[in-house]
Amino acid sequence: DYIPYIGLINNKNTCYVNSIVQTLFFTPQFKYSIFLNDIIDIGGNIEKNPIYQLKVLFIKMIISSTSESTKDLLKSLDINKEFLNNQQDIQEFYNIILRKIQENEYNNYLYSFFRGKMETKI
Repeated sequence: DYIPYIGLINNKNTCYVNSIVQTLFFTPQFKYSIFLNDIIDIGGNIEKNPIYQLKVLFIKMIISSTSESTKDLLKSLDINKEFLNNQQDIQEFYNIILRKIQENEYNNYLYSFFRGKMETKI
């Protein structure tokens, strides 16, 4: 039987990471923009770019027949073992990934999907 999507491996306390990655994957405009985005090479090491790592992970999520790891993505986000050893809030990780995307993107197009303006009306 054909399974159209695969899951992500839970590396320690990373269920919140997997939730965000899967949410971004299933946001069509974001996912296609990741695929079309020019990757900035950080000091000769493209593997340090989280946009590149998201692109690689998204491709694996499409073509792989087994669960995939988020370890390379976490490395590109400078997430250390201490951070992973503690249960984190999904909002904290969401802020980290969006900030790193903004830092590594030359036109802020991807970041703009998740930016808004809040107003209070009385």
